[in-house]
Amino acid sequence: MLKTQKSRFFLFLFFLLFEIVVAFSRNAESSQHHEIDSYISDGISVSGQNWSIFQHPKNGLVYFANSEGLIEYNGISHNTYFLPKKKTVRSVFVDNFGHIFTGLFEEFGYWSNDGTPNIHYHRLSGKIKMPRNDEIWKICTLKRKIYFQSFTSIYIYDYKTVKMVKAPYTMLFMFCAGEKLVVQILDKGLFWFDGRRFIFIQGSEIFAHTKVHAVIPCLNNAFLVCTANHGIYSYDGKRFSYFNSEVSDFLKYYTCNAGIRIPDGRYAFGTILNGVVVTDVHGKIVDHYNYSNGLNNNTVLSLFCDRQNGLWVGLDEGTNYISLSSPYTSYSNTTGTLGTIYAVLKDQNKIYLGTNHGLYVSQIGGNLHKFDFENVRFIPNSQGQVWSLAKFGNQILCGHNEGTFSVMGNSLRKISDITGGWTIKPLENLLMEGTYTGIVLFKKDKKGQWSFFRKINGYSEPTRHLETDYQGFIWTSHYQRGVYKLELNENLDKVVRSTYFASFPSASAPVDVFSVNNRIVFTTSNKIYTYDYIHNRISSFDELNQSLGEYRSSTQIIPFSRNYYWFVNNDKIALFKIKNDFKAKRIMVLFQKNSNLPGRDLAIIQLNDQTLLVPNRQAFSTYDLSLHEPVSPWGVFFQRLVFKGKNKTIECGLKAPEKIKIPYSCNNLTAFFACPSRFDDMEKKFYYRLKGLDDNWHETSLDNFTYLNLPHGTWTLELRPLKGNKTAVITFTVACPWYLSWFAIALYLILLMYLAYLGRAIFKAELNRHRKLIEYEVKKNKLENELDHKSSELMLTMRYLIQKNEILTELKNQILDIKSLSSRYPIKFVDNMDHIINQGLESQTEEWKTAMANLKLSEQGFFKKLKEKYPDLTNNDLRLCSYLRMNFSTKEIARLLNISTRGVEISRYRIRRKFQLSHDVNLTEFLMNEMADS
Repeated sequence: MLKTQKSRFFLFLFFLLFEIVVAFSRNAESSQHHEIDSYISDGISVSGQNWSIFQHPKNGLVYFANSEGLIEYNGISHNTYFLPKKKTVRSVFVDNFGHIFTGLFEEFGYWSNDGTPNIHYHRLSGKIKMPRNDEIWKICTLKRKIYFQSFTSIYIYDYKTVKMVKAPYTMLFMFCAGEKLVVQILDKGLFWFDGRRFIFIQGSEIFAHTKVHAVIPCLNNAFLVCTANHGIYSYDGKRFSYFNSEVSDFLKYYTCNAGIRIPDGRYAFGTILNGVVVTDVHGKIVDHYNYSNGLNNNTVLSLFCDRQNGLWVGLDEGTNYISLSSPYTSYSNTTGTLGTIYAVLKDQNKIYLGTNHGLYVSQIGGNLHKFDFENVRFIPNSQGQVWSLAKFGNQILCGHNEGTFSVMGNSLRKISDITGGWTIKPLENLLMEGTYTGIVLFKKDKKGQWSFFRKINGYSEPTRHLETDYQGFIWTSHYQRGVYKLELNENLDKVVRSTYFASFPSASAPVDVFSVNNRIVFTTSNKIYTYDYIHNRISSFDELNQSLGEYRSSTQIIPFSRNYYWFVNNDKIALFKIKNDFKAKRIMVLFQKNSNLPGRDLAIIQLNDQTLLVPNRQAFSTYDLSLHEPVSPWGVFFQRLVFKGKNKTIECGLKAPEKIKIPYSCNNLTAFFACPSRFDDMEKKFYYRLKGLDDNWHETSLDNFTYLNLPHGTWTLELRPLKGNKTAVITFTVACPWYLSWFAIALYLILLMYLAYLGRAIFKAELNRHRKLIEYEVKKNKLENELDHKSSELMLTMRYLIQKNEILTELKNQILDIKSLSSRYPIKFVDNMDHIINQGLESQTEEWKTAMANLKLSEQGFFKKLKEKYPDLTNNDLRLCSYLRMNFSTKEIARLLNISTRGVEISRYRIRRKFQLSHDVNLTEFLMNEMADS
């Protein structure tokens, strides 16, 4: 039995491969191409084979059963969860509780977050023994039970236990048809499965030998059965009948591989080799998407319709998203022959496209929601740059690089040779056109056709835009230099006065001129200006700027209808109603990438009352006003907050508590967010800010942003998308660092008190020390003063002793002379005088010794300082320095040292050399002044 099932399974794979090869060859033989066709953007970053797709009912995240594992897509980026041995996931399903069930080779189970930011896998297949090589291809839910289907069995999980119901024969696939499960048994047909038994559906034997790839529920318990190559059959509850329709024939040829019902009643079918088709309830194909208009490839493995009526297409390589309820429909020129569109004009059921390659015309077909632009034709002799298209009366005029042409159906007639027809505007009963070399005028000829009239003299500047104000002045804009105000003569053939405005206050971009409610306005990079006729100057248009908000920095203003204007600001185009007092009211906002290309005037036209056409880089987009701003059940929201520190990480997930408090050691924040809406946007932008810390909005196109080194406190984190008004808000608190906690503050107070006490003690100790030092200094000064006084007295005493010694010596010499003449004097008296003088000299010698000892004692500090500064000084040098310091004369010093005056002079010279004194420095003054400071 098992060998038979294996052989049938491999036989099925063989026939599937054969059908793919055959279908590819058919596709190559019958490929068709249209010049302009609707296309879808490839903005989903999920690659690999996508076998099944499902959306989380609570948060809108999309999950893919992928060849790499389980992929979670948050609208911006994806995250891959790997299973054991990195097995391919074949099926995925999410229940109302948020459990994510997956099936794969010999394995099935579910994922849940378990209160944590990330999801974790729980294995269910371990509760039951699975046959070898069994693989789970489909997962369905019915009556609060989960059904896992393989080729041999159905496994039923009731959230407690798992049981296995073995099929009587090899199954292909299981489908949920309303309140019942339908299973195809190979070689038998279709069976109902009630959880216990397989019940044959009468009449389904026609599917015994043809593979069924989809069963689509319809009204009144009916369903459609989609076969691989035998078309579609309908079942009304009693019998099967062939669904004769355009899509049945299409699927026969291209091999159906998936099919679903869209909530609005339409159907979507995926093929092996020709992408996806969307049909009405009757099976008429209304949309077709394949590799030529945006699909990553033509092999569709799975289809899923989300809560926003968006069609997810799982492919053999990657995935695509088709927004079936989006107001936008994008059209492209796959061959690139059109070039960049600069001008668009609708005339009845035709559309004229002026590009940098020339002028094209196409018939407009289709309906309110989907237009066809087939049979696009190049108008002969129009090659080159087309700048403008305008219709006046019943005549279409085309401003061209080579001049100006009149468009007549599918042909051109040149009416002006002056190159560069930038823009055409009415001027009284004439038309004026800005060109590369000034302004030209057109007037109607005898046949009522516009023809060249004259060129206005006195002005030859390149003129991209021009307007006429209510006083008849013409305002023109030079594409680089600025604007001109022109006054014409009565014949309108010459400029009699020209005023040039070179620059505007605070304008950092080229200035352009437009008219709003008959008021001349000027666009710049930051705000709108107008002309003040009273003061004859250009000033800020405050009334308009205040109500325009961010659109005051628009670079282009496009008239739409009376008092309604489009303002183009980068990739955003906003429609405003301008009141008579120039207060602006915003009506709607369109988002169009590359809408503000340099050198191109954006053209917005109406295809009908509810549809706009807006050119883009590829070709153009249509916008259905009836579907403006579709309501999304999910907006942008925070997925998890990750707080990191040096050695710790804290994560807060979707089920984070209302109050998030983080320790200061983890004050580096990375916020991860999701935006499971507007999946069809090619480029998503988001704005975030942390109120209180930084009130300016910051832009990101990633799904996360980071704040480093957050201060402590309570912070409010805000996040909003570029498109939409919903703002995600989350509040968290960063705790105070430990050094600012109450415990730390108490510790600081205790430490402060201790430091105050210690400081007081140190202060008192220092005060006592300083008091003692002061007392010591006072005593020292007193002693020094006494010492100086004693030194002065000593010096005087020494001088007195020197004089006394000289006198006594002189007397002694005279007495010796008298002794030699003793005969004339009595010797008795002479001896007595000699004795008295000797006694005086002896007593003076003792006084001299005492004086010299006192001098040596008083000069100890002086000697020490000299010796430290001049270590080569001898003791005799020190004694001489002391005598010089006391201002003794050379003669006195000679007597004190008992040497000659010549010896004193030599000693003075030797000391001067040791001191290295110049000749103009007095040695005595040096010793008395310089050394006194040492």
